[in-house]
Amino acid sequence: MLYAKLINPTQLEYAPKSVTYNGRFIINPPPDILIDLGYLPFIKTDTPIEDNCYFTPFYEIEDNQILQKWERHEIEEQPELTTDDITEILAEQEYRICLLELGVDENDIQTM
Repeated sequence: MLYAKLINPTQLEYAPKSVTYNGRFIINPPPDILIDLGYLPFIKTDTPIEDNCYFTPFYEIEDNQILQKWERHEIEEQPELTTDDITEILAEQEYRICLLELGVDENDIQTM
């Protein structure tokens, strides 16, 4: 079983592989020592899968254990690019590459 401390709803600190406890150095500390040091059992779950969505993990303490939960986010539809849009994007990239090759900072260029 994994043990961790909840830093905030999106961040954990996993239990170390070795600790100093009551003046002793302990490798692979047992659960009772980890709990004494403030670590809780960590229950990891599988990432949900759903079309047109993505999920980000968050963590909550329930019943003296840290549970991994998932926040669902909709994937926004991206508008399709036209040939003119693509040509404009490529021209802009080529312009920036030329400036880089010339050693010119585009922020120093004054527009007319």
